[in-house]
Order: sequence, then structure tokens, then C-alpha cells
Amino acid sequence: MQCSKPTPAYFTCERSEMFAFIEKPPRNVLELGCGEGVFGAALKKQYGCRVVGVESYAAAAEKAALQLDAVYAVNVEEFDFTRFSEIFDLVIANDLLEHLVDPWSVLVRIRSVIDNKGVFVASIPNMRCYKVLLGLVCKGEWTYCDAGILDRSHLRFFTKKTMRQLFEDSGYSVEVCRNVKPPRISHLGKWLQYQLYPDLLTAQYGIIARPRPLGSI
Repeated sequence: MQCSKPTPAYFTCERSEMFAFIEKPPRNVLELGCGEGVFGAALKKQYGCRVVGVESYAAAAEKAALQLDAVYAVNVEEFDFTRFSEIFDLVIANDLLEHLVDPWSVLVRIRSVIDNKGVFVASIPNMRCYKVLLGLVCKGEWTYCDAGILDRSHLRFFTKKTMRQLFEDSGYSVEVCRNVKPPRISHLGKWLQYQLYPDLLTAQYGIIARPRPLGSI
């Protein structure tokens, strides 16, 4: 995670809900913002794959190194991906891209280490969620907090449309963009609301994107 004021919860989430976005067993995984390696360790246990992590927070990277195959304690935006002699069939970034100054550049540069049949999987907060809109439109509030959509360490903000554009402008084809945690539909009115305005009830989208051939941006 790229976090100016590290919070323990940032680095220890297993994020088991993101397994639904891994469509086939990976062999070689690169996790950007791997935290303490909890998610990567779960990948290794589930699939028996190799997992390499990149983590800017040194204390978390040190713990991740005990669980993953290799960990680089460096800011993702400063990392030279050409140093890899290997390629990856899965690159995953759970709640990372919104913390970067220039996520476009990172997505462009990392394409060179993704296998020609590989994918980039990411989770990204949705700024069109009703919780954000209610505060902004009805109360004139835009209040940052320790975690969530308005996490104070977020530098970039996306809607479903613009997060798709982020990947497409960076040379990827977005194959999946869906709610990470669909809401519980307790009555007909809420079901209709979700069918008509799913963005409003979505706090976070999960994305599966495949790099287009190099030179196709």
C-alpha cells in the first residue's frame, strides 16, 4: 500500500473477496502494494503459485518477505519493472492505484512484464457511491477519514467510467468491471434501485484488464 500515515489494517487484510476476480490459477504473481503479504500468502496457499511483492512501507515489506517469494521495499512509482527477468501471468493491485500520483504511468510501464495471456486485477473505490454524494450534495461535506472511499491518503478518485478509462488509456482492454461486494437486496425497492443505479450502491469495483499489444496505446 502507498500510505503516508500507515494504519495497521492497511497491511493485514486478506481481501478474500478478490479471489472471485482470479479466473484461472496463476503461476507467477506480482502484487503491487502487498502490505505484510497476507493476500499473497493466501494466493500461495490456494494455488501453489510464486508471489513477488512490491511495498513502500518498510516495516510491512519486512514482514511480507517472511511469507512471499520475494519482496521489494520501494515505492511502486519509483520501481524499475525492467529489472525483472521474469514475466507474470497475474499482476494484482488491491486498493493501490488511487494512492498513486500517476497511476497511468505505472500501468503503462508494467505492461512489459505481463505475460501475453496474463491479466491485471485491481480493486478501486467508487466515488459515485451514494455515501459520498449525500455528504457532498446534501451537506456540502468532503470529509477524509482513516480508511474507505475518502481515505485521507487517496490522491486519485474514480468512478466506474473513469477507472475503465484509466486502464484503456494505459493500453489495456477491460474485460470485467463489477461490484466487489454486491449489496444485500432486502426489498423490491432496493432491488429496483440497484438495477437502475448500480453505481450508487457500489463502494468498490473490481477490474480484470488485459494488456493490448505493446505500441497499441
